Amino acid sequence: MSDNLITSRLIIKYPTMSSTARNWISCIPECKWVENYFNWLNEQILHINLKQREQLIKRLVDQDDNKFYEAIAELVYIAFWNYLKLSFRKDPKIKDYTPDFEVFLDRKLKLSFLSDVTVVRHNHPHEKIVINGESIDKNTVKLKPVTAPIQQSHRILMKIVEKFKKYYKILNNYHFVICLYKIGFENVFYLDDFQIRSALFGDLKLSFKNGESWYEPSIQTTVHNQQVCKGIFGFEEYKPLTAVITCDHEFYATSNTMLEKPKPHYPRKARFSFSIYLNPLGEWSKGTDDPFSTSDIQVNRLIDENKLSFCDPKVIDFY
Repeated sequence: MSDNLITSRLIIKYPTMSSTARNWISCIPECKWVENYFNWLNEQILHINLKQREQLIKRLVDQDDNKFYEAIAELVYIAFWNYLKLSFRKDPKIKDYTPDFEVFLDRKLKLSFLSDVTVVRHNHPHEKIVINGESIDKNTVKLKPVTAPIQQSHRILMKIVEKFKKYYKILNNYHFVICLYKIGFENVFYLDDFQIRSALFGDLKLSFKNGESWYEPSIQTTVHNQQVCKGIFGFEEYKPLTAVITCDHEFYATSNTMLEKPKPHYPRKARFSFSIYLNPLGEWSKGTDDPFSTSDIQVNRLIDENKLSFCDPKVIDFY
C-alpha cells in the first residue's frame, strides 16, 4: 500500500534504529508474510491523529528495542478496542498525566476508563527453552535442567505497581485498566496464566484434607528488601485498578513450505490471545456493568464469595 507509514524507507530515514526494528522493517519488501503483518499494523495507525502517528513512528524506529515493542503493543490494543467496538482517545491529557488511552463505554462519550499499555518480559536465566533436555535452538549449548520452581510473577507485579503508582493521583474519578503485552514464545511460556494469576490473586494453596484450592494474597520481601503485595487484587489500596488485560502475541507457521527470502523460513502469521481479569474489589466485579459483558470474550472474575472463575484466552484473528 503506497500510503503506508511503516515501510522499508524508514531504514534510510532513521539509520540509527534498533537492530530489532531494522530486521523486521527490512523484510517488508522481501517477505510476503512480513508485508501482510505490517500492512495490518499500518491500518491501526490510521485510527490516531497525524501528530500521534509521527510520535509512534519515532518510537518504532528508536535505538532502544523496548520502544519498538511498546509501539507495536499500542497498535495491538488499538485493534482490540476496535474489536470490542469501543471508542477511544489516544494520549488523553488529564491534569498533568497522559495515559495511553481513554476508552469510552457509551456513545455520548461520558462514561470511560483509563488504560495504559506495558510490555512485560521474563528474566529467567535460561535464555532458551529446553524440552526433553534439548534446546529449541540447535545452535545453542544444552542447558542444565531447572530444578527450582520458575517464579516470574514478580515481573508482572513490577509493571503493574509501576503503572498504578504513576497514575494513582487521577484515579478518583476513573476506572483504571492495565494492559499487559507479551510477545514471543519465551515470554508467553515463562509468563503464563499461572504466573499472571499468582501476581493478581496470590499463591495457589491446596488442602490435602478435602482437595479444595484457593488463592492467598501475601506481602513478600524482595531481594532488594522491598515489600510487595503478591495477589495485588486482594489489597484495598489497589481497588481503583478495575481490571488487567493480557495479550499474548506469537507467530505460527501457515505452511510447511520453506521461503527463500529473506532467509529460509516458514511463512507465518501473528496470533493474538487476550485474557481479561476483573478485580474482585473493583466496581466491575458484579459482572453487570463491566464493558466486556456484552462481548464474545469470557472474563476471569469472582463468581461468588469464595470462588474464582477462569476461562480460556480469546484468540482473535485480526487479519
